Amino acid sequence: MSISISANLFNGNLEHIFTLFTEYGITHVDLTHTDVKADARSLENLVDLSSRYQITFNSASGLREYGGNTNHIHEYDTEMARTYIRAAKRLNCQILVVTAPTIRSKDIDHQKIINDLRILANMALPYNIQVALKVLPWSPYIGSYEIAQEIITAVDSPNFGLVLDTFLFICNAENIEILDQLPIDKIFNVQCSDLAVTLIDSLEELIDADRSKRLIPGDGYFHADIKQICKTLTTKGYRSHFSIYANGSMYQAISHEKLLDKLCSISL
Repeated sequence: MSISISANLFNGNLEHIFTLFTEYGITHVDLTHTDVKADARSLENLVDLSSRYQITFNSASGLREYGGNTNHIHEYDTEMARTYIRAAKRLNCQILVVTAPTIRSKDIDHQKIINDLRILANMALPYNIQVALKVLPWSPYIGSYEIAQEIITAVDSPNFGLVLDTFLFICNAENIEILDQLPIDKIFNVQCSDLAVTLIDSLEELIDADRSKRLIPGDGYFHADIKQICKTLTTKGYRSHFSIYANGSMYQAISHEKLLDKLCSISL
């Protein structure tokens, strides 16, 4: 089982952080939108570090609220997509993560989103970059894996697929039975996050948990559920990375060494 870790868990001197990655046997890292949008000098620094320390950038989250817009917003989206694709290629990043708009607008519809996602996939294809759609339950356009599967089928591109997020299952935002319907070859990445809250009563609580309460598997109440999801996917033939994604404030208060000890002891 291959595991990657999210760069957002580590702040400070990058040289020191990459040295620790090597010492702890970390080989794959997931980047945030701030990493990919960095200025040219910072981007080249990441390229240099990844080369010297033999670290592969597994995925980059960045294209948010993407697709379906018109006029100047559409032009902005397209230019931003080009920027992210060029950055991902320079970083030898394998997967570019995209999310759909989360605010309803009379100017946005599913067909426009499909068209834009198809164009995005076509732009990334020559660079051997996979485009992975991430479902957000509060999106009025792509708020479930069922709809995401329809979008993937409509886009119909070999490099366009899905990010599967265990967080949505443990929050009861998705039914676990959907795993039987999703084509395994279209799942490009699996994000693994735990949670220390057993009941989420509203969409607002779900959004808050997503943005600030994700935990490393084993630090919450749902480790067994996450392991079962990973086992199910592996049995179905999933062979890509399981990405550890957490954003709880508790992780900023512990040393990088203790954090890496925790990450290296994860059982999925």
